[in-house]
Amino acid sequence: MRNIKIATTIYFLIFVLACLNTASLFAQKKIERQDSWYEQLQAGTVSIGCLDSIKGRLSNKWFKYYNIIGTGVIFYVKDKLGVLPVLVTAKHVIQDSNNNFIDSIRIRFSNDDDLSVFDFWGYRITLKDKKSINFFMLPDSTIDLVAIPLIFDSKPSVNFSVPAAVPYRYFPTKNYYYEGADIIVLGYPGAVGFNYWTRALLRKGIISWVPKTELAKRKFLIDCNVFPGNSGGPVFSIPNYITTDTTLGGEVKFLGIVVERRFNKNKVYQSKSNIPFRDSAGTEILSLESIGVGVVEPAENILKLLEELEKVMNK
Repeated sequence: MRNIKIATTIYFLIFVLACLNTASLFAQKKIERQDSWYEQLQAGTVSIGCLDSIKGRLSNKWFKYYNIIGTGVIFYVKDKLGVLPVLVTAKHVIQDSNNNFIDSIRIRFSNDDDLSVFDFWGYRITLKDKKSINFFMLPDSTIDLVAIPLIFDSKPSVNFSVPAAVPYRYFPTKNYYYEGADIIVLGYPGAVGFNYWTRALLRKGIISWVPKTELAKRKFLIDCNVFPGNSGGPVFSIPNYITTDTTLGGEVKFLGIVVERRFNKNKVYQSKSNIPFRDSAGTEILSLESIGVGVVEPAENILKLLEELEKVMNK
């Protein structure tokens, strides 16, 4: 695994000062302000993207648009100056094909639902430049998580609506993790098409496998179809379920963040000879088949990430 550079205390003092205007917009804005329980969850779920272009079907004209690369969840951390909103997502969402961290991202919130990805390209956030980095990770490189302070490159317009943050009371106890538990997953899978990239897609599933020990190190599995774009998306328990101690629960809990989906690797055979196809180098061609199982970083690791970030900021 790679060794990851962590931003220094000095840099965090810099970005805290830069975030004062942004943080004041977020202060005390929790997801309780939404109308329904599932809208509450969508309000804290953010799409992560980049600026891209596509050629028109009926002309040679190119159109710019907001292209989905992943999903994130808004939390907040406290420091001496107030409340700082941060976006937590899967670490690989902000890496390119060579595992290098990209320079910037764009994000859209659920309250931008009426704006096409061709009309609104999201809010740009710089992740790194020659002087500093604007993201934070744990020293353990096996944990696929990153926290990004919401420092916009340009000040939002006067019509900017304050996004929501997931309250800390949503973090669960361990008895919420059991096989067969009903869950929902929110995210922005790219395959659904441009028209449906403006609000988090909700899918239902169950927890399919939980390690007997060391949940934080081994992660857990969900039986729910997740696809590219779901990475970094939240997993929530559903109200009115039975917990491991057989008591009836009625609260939504934040269980973790999707970081991977599992595949079968199947050989591709010639129809007549039943001989495997090979590429020009002689390597057998494999077809990837999603088995509908996702891998999730448990909430315990997200809480650890936020607590460590808060410690650094308050030094």
